[in-house]
Amino acid sequence: MNITCLFHLDFTGTINFEKTTDVHSRQKLIFGLIWSLKSFSQMLSVKPLQNFRNYSTSKYKLHIYELPTGLKLILITTPSKPDQLEKLQQLFQQLYVPLVSRNMFCQPNSKIHCKVFTEKVTEFLVNT
Repeated sequence: MNITCLFHLDFTGTINFEKTTDVHSRQKLIFGLIWSLKSFSQMLSVKPLQNFRNYSTSKYKLHIYELPTGLKLILITTPSKPDQLEKLQQLFQQLYVPLVSRNMFCQPNSKIHCKVFTEKVTEFLVNT
């Protein structure tokens, strides 16, 4: 299974993006965590195929919006933030679709190197 992080944005400053091993390690940990939590929640779920949406600890809350294509939008916030599913859906519909999916210069399943997308996502997350 080939897993690729298409886009990563960090507002905390806790990761050194110049050290690619740090970035890849963090991405692998997040993927493993999500895969494990999703599997665990499906085992315990009363309704089959019920989607895992978020979980929280005393330090952070992880929100996930997974599309039928397998694309996952993940947002890590403070634990006090309410469910961010609507925000992730808006991010997908208002930014990802027009700026990445419909952009002929962006290759499917490749890292996103679109400056406008990065600026718009930053603005969207900071201002909403």
